[in-house]
Amino acid sequence: MPRRRTRVNKSYRRIFRDRMFLSGRGGEWSRLMRDNMATMCLEDATKATMAAMGFEGKEKELELEATAQEGGADPSLEERESLRNPKLAAFEDAVAGLPDRASISVETDWIRAHPAMSRMSRSSDKKPVILTAADVLRPPHGKAPSKSAVRSLQHWANYPAKFFEKMATDDKKKQKAEGGEVQVEDVGIEEIRRLLESLTWKE
Repeated sequence: MPRRRTRVNKSYRRIFRDRMFLSGRGGEWSRLMRDNMATMCLEDATKATMAAMGFEGKEKELELEATAQEGGADPSLEERESLRNPKLAAFEDAVAGLPDRASISVETDWIRAHPAMSRMSRSSDKKPVILTAADVLRPPHGKAPSKSAVRSLQHWANYPAKFFEKMATDDKKKQKAEGGEVQVEDVGIEEIRRLLESLTWKE
């Protein structure tokens, strides 16, 4: 007779969030939620944050929680570390070696040129774009300048049209502030999509 799983009362999202805080990643959770909430509702922001932090599915979280309850205590730090996805671990290690911040212009230029910014438009299933260690350390245009740039890229890679629309608006404001006479044509959403779809990258 199969063993009956312990009943878990908390939602899998709450379980995942608590696990991130217990493993010392609460600061990362808070930063990602803050960035995502700038452009999403709470539910979508939570989903995007969980995906970026390595969420592997509802059943996995419920199984981990049930196991912890049966043992009478939360898993040890070593046990939690052993559960890390190897790809996620490599990504976190890559980011850990970067400076916290670089200049805004350097970070923005790096994000703008990154191949990940065209992945959403090229994806047939439209799943969230999740960065890898290679995206941080070995993109064609050079290593990430900072942790902040990587966090921003993780967000904007899933909303490239909004990013390029924002960049066009910022460029117009900058030129106006500098007293420039160059006229910048308004870029519509369809034109942004066309530009994204026309991009080809060697990854």
